Amino acid sequence: MKKILSLILALVMVFSLVACGTKTEEEAPEEEAPVATEIPEEEIEIQEGGVVEENEETTDALTLIGYTVSSEPEFQTRVRTSLQAACDERGYDLKIGVHGGDTTKQRAFVEAFINAGAEVCMDFASNSEIGAALAELCDASGVFMVGIDGDYGEPAFYYGTNNPLCATNNGTILGEWVRDNWEGKVDKYVRFSNPEWPPILQARTEGGWDAFCKVLPEYADKKDDVFCEVFVNADDLVTQQNVRDWFTKQDDAVTSAWISLSDNSLMVAVTEIESLGKAGQTVCVSNDCIAAFLEQLIIKGEDTCWVSSLNFRPDNYGKGLVKLAEDLVTDAESVPYMTSFELPGCNINNVQEMFPEKYAEVTATM
Repeated sequence: MKKILSLILALVMVFSLVACGTKTEEEAPEEEAPVATEIPEEEIEIQEGGVVEENEETTDALTLIGYTVSSEPEFQTRVRTSLQAACDERGYDLKIGVHGGDTTKQRAFVEAFINAGAEVCMDFASNSEIGAALAELCDASGVFMVGIDGDYGEPAFYYGTNNPLCATNNGTILGEWVRDNWEGKVDKYVRFSNPEWPPILQARTEGGWDAFCKVLPEYADKKDDVFCEVFVNADDLVTQQNVRDWFTKQDDAVTSAWISLSDNSLMVAVTEIESLGKAGQTVCVSNDCIAAFLEQLIIKGEDTCWVSSLNFRPDNYGKGLVKLAEDLVTDAESVPYMTSFELPGCNINNVQEMFPEKYAEVTATM
């Protein structure tokens, strides 16, 4: 009898342990993956709008803008600063999420902005697939999405650089420089390229050759002999090596005209070109007007091979973006898909006028 009671007691204990274990698993929500909108509050920067003078006309329908960006090198930092200033001037709040390329986190930021009551969300230059997904997310919630230098397609809106115009302007600048300084003769036209760039960025340089040939039509039927491409990516060492390898394969006296997607890539190339002693037989153009370009242009003047960079004017993005947001919340049907601006080239003749503060800063130390 005692053995039977002991056996029953043992079975009861086993069933109790199993039940407790099951209950523990069911009551452990902390082990579940966090939902997408659970972004720690400290990761979202909040900029409260300033006090607006009574006579300034603002839009009641706009109170909060959400802004996401992967990282913040010089150009993106200037865009953010100008956006903050414009929101403050108009009295709108701004929430900022820096996602570091983590697309799950990026989406979570946008969801958090929507839940916080943002009427407009803005995202800096994601690829078209990610941007389209963000646009759908916003559209489903009645929120407008603006791709900054990012072509996401409708229902989003585009604000920023007209990339085909970049290629046209830079190709024209190269052609005119070769015409005016080298009697219209150059051995090679070199385009920095990367097949992984999205089409919107490919367009920033791929039309340059046609514009170059409009200035120098004698090159139109010489593309096979003159046109070259050099691979670049975010790794400066790769860019440096590929530029060096390209010159190694050319005649020592080769003259070349280079077109680059951005100042960052060209800065590395120009350093290598100068170290190879090829600056006197090379001419380069690009986009962005970063500090390194301006300093080189001001200090070296006509002795630099980096003769022009298109002025994207990121310091002006903020006011344009806020104006676009106001237009969207008041009359979206009248707003075109693309909002862009002129893209003048900064060169030795106009750098003082375009960037007076930088010019004064650099010349003061010369």
